[in-house]
Amino acid sequence: MVMSLLDIHGHDQVLLQLQRQVRNDRVPHGLIFHGPQGIGKKSLARMWAKSLLCENPIEKPWQPQLNQTTGETLPESIIDSCGQCHQCQMFESASHPDLHMVDKSLIQYASQGRERQMISLPIDVIREFVIQPAGSKPTHGRARIFIIDGAHEMRFEAQNAFLKTLEEPPEKTFIILVTPQLDRLLTTVLSRCQKFRFNGLDKAFILEKMSQSGVDTNQQNYWADFCQGQLGWGLSLIQLDLYETKCNILSQLVDLRAESVLDFAKWLVDQAKDFGKNYVDQKLGASASSANRQGMSLFLAIMAHGLNQALRLLAHQGAQVELQFDQADVLDRLARKFGIYGCNEAIWAIHEAEKMLEANVNPTLLFEKLLLQCVECVRRSGEKGLTA
Repeated sequence: MVMSLLDIHGHDQVLLQLQRQVRNDRVPHGLIFHGPQGIGKKSLARMWAKSLLCENPIEKPWQPQLNQTTGETLPESIIDSCGQCHQCQMFESASHPDLHMVDKSLIQYASQGRERQMISLPIDVIREFVIQPAGSKPTHGRARIFIIDGAHEMRFEAQNAFLKTLEEPPEKTFIILVTPQLDRLLTTVLSRCQKFRFNGLDKAFILEKMSQSGVDTNQQNYWADFCQGQLGWGLSLIQLDLYETKCNILSQLVDLRAESVLDFAKWLVDQAKDFGKNYVDQKLGASASSANRQGMSLFLAIMAHGLNQALRLLAHQGAQVELQFDQADVLDRLARKFGIYGCNEAIWAIHEAEKMLEANVNPTLLFEKLLLQCVECVRRSGEKGLTA
């Protein structure tokens, strides 16, 4: 399917900013697209690149969906790629010599990096696939564009290495950094780029897209709520077939006792390894160790989300509000077991565990400590008379 800027949903504010710049011929050479994972940052970066490369960009009718508070007049059209010219055709066939997609998977093609694991984006990749080609003129004259996906994964020496390219880019060279973690970019990088903030997508749109996945309504509703506006992440979780694992996690959490902590912790670690293997099989460029950590982080997020749902149930007790959660019986038991105090304390403990995970703490010990804390949260909540 041939895509254009008009196919990008939910980011009209960013598009409006970009359109103003292109109409004023003031497109910045360094851009940062930042916001939650899986909401369309890279898709918009690609379609923006396509419009810059197009030989015959055209005006297309546009009705931006924006909350107007300034009273300004919104444009009725957008400058977009034509989809027909030679440049657009090369773009669609992924063969355009002036569009450079850069991420850590390029390690395997770097002259010094073939034996490395794909954990970070090293300086070798930035030198060979950004700095060196950026020094030459565009092959077809219009522009040379670099989209660095996962820019936060660049090591500090890699970020420092291309500061000069960012500060004094060759004419018609544009660099777009795509990241969900703006705080991991150096201040010197941030100061040389214009930042564009992307927000999560609306739930109705996510449910519409998930309805095409073939899974049942329970799964659609759960992952749409869980992914918090991150459509790409939600679709990936559906593809990885994790719903049964999610149900099992919450069922074991509601039945948690001190004597079951060790078994539950071991099961979570084993499941994370299975997740890592499946993730590596489906995602080019993922390392086994980072995929395992992602699995553990996901399971922590599932527990926190379940406790948040339990809190929502507790908050609406007696109110005329219908919360359509799947595993309703499990969530009801979870709410009564932990209570408001226990849910809040357990969620705080999960956030602390996430920090420990980033510090490479032994995963089995991490889960054992967390689950013991959850047992203690239930005990203390009961002592305070805050459980049903």
